[in-house]
Amino acid sequence: MTKVKVTKKDIQQVVKLVSPESRAVREYLRNDMRDFFEHEAKGANYLLVARGAALVACLSVLKDYDTTPYLKGIGIFIVMFAAGFLCAIFGYVFQSIARFEIMDGLLFGWPKKGPSKKEIVLSYIFLGTSMVLLSLALIIIARRFSSL
Repeated sequence: MTKVKVTKKDIQQVVKLVSPESRAVREYLRNDMRDFFEHEAKGANYLLVARGAALVACLSVLKDYDTTPYLKGIGIFIVMFAAGFLCAIFGYVFQSIARFEIMDGLLFGWPKKGPSKKEIVLSYIFLGTSMVLLSLALIIIARRFSSL
């Protein structure tokens, strides 16, 4: 077995190649994170559009509320769609903050503490809550109007 002598200069060169300061590594990570956040943003946008459309639909049928008996109890749907819409908005905002922090760290180097996971976790909580409320409202609507 032969011994290889590793100098301090060799170690510094290897660290420079694999560190986040390396231009190629940063470019790769930046592209990968951009693709990831584009996918996440599309999901949040679809959720916002679905929530907004459902809320507008509920509000637009309120004009026929007194004359149409099967619209009784529509208030719960308005509350569910409005709460889900707010959750989707908050999720989108936290997702944007997380994207900014991560992309800023990839471009300009991380601060001493590194990236924060709080915003991405909060975005998943809010978007998840919005999805659950939307699913629940759709299930209730399907059960309620299945006899028509």
